[in-house]
Amino acid sequence: MGSYAGVYGLGVMGQSLALNIANHGYSVSVYNRHADVTREFMVRRVEGQDKSVVGFDNLKNFVESLDRPRKVILMVKAGEVVDMVSEEIMPYLQPGDILVDAGNSYYKDTERRIEALLREGNLLLRNRRVWWRKGCSSWA
Repeated sequence: MGSYAGVYGLGVMGQSLALNIANHGYSVSVYNRHADVTREFMVRRVEGQDKSVVGFDNLKNFVESLDRPRKVILMVKAGEVVDMVSEEIMPYLQPGDILVDAGNSYYKDTERRIEALLREGNLLLRNRRVWWRKGCSSWA
């Protein structure tokens, strides 16, 4: 059995969110572009505690560790980084998976992303910050 949700980005807010999810009884997978950040988080904040947090240094393995439908929460810097990370992770997502931009994106950037995703024809919009691929019958 995999993790309930995944947190991509382990800055202060990403770390706190991952621990909050775990503290509420859910398993969570975590990933950061810089593997040393993930390792440091696991050693300093998770190791030796009774928490359901699993760290990954490989994006594909991170995504595959999640229960379907996958729920990935992006906790990355607003702006170009959100675009870069979204493009990087989308090939690993499947119909029904959910990708949430939980950062502080400028609303015009969010609108631009939504328009681009809708133009691709394989994504549906649920609200301004949550996108999922066609085939998702309900919220998880």
